Amino acid sequence: MKPGNRCGLHFTFLSVLRFFADHFPRRPVLPGSLLMKADLQLVSALAAGFPVPQHGGHWVPKGISNMKLRTFTPPGEVLEMEASLEQLSLRRRA
Repeated sequence: MKPGNRCGLHFTFLSVLRFFADHFPRRPVLPGSLLMKADLQLVSALAAGFPVPQHGGHWVPKGISNMKLRTFTPPGEVLEMEASLEQLSLRRRA
C-alpha cells in the first residue's frame, strides 16, 4: 500500500431505522456517534490492505482530519466518505 491510496463510499441511512425514532423525534437526525463509527469502519477497510509489519512493529493511527459535523444529517440523506493514506512508516517498539 502506498501513500495516495484511497477508499470511499456513498451510503444512506433510511428513515425506517429505529434510532431515528428517539434521536430528536420531531426532527430526526443521524447520531454523530454512528457517523464516527462509519468513519472508523472505512479507515479499517483501507488499513486492511496495509502489509503486516515485521520484526515486532505495529501500525499506530496518527489522526483523523476533516471530520466535522457541520450540519444535521436527516434520514435519507446521501453521505459520501473517503479515507486516504498520506504516509506509512514503521516504528519499532523500544
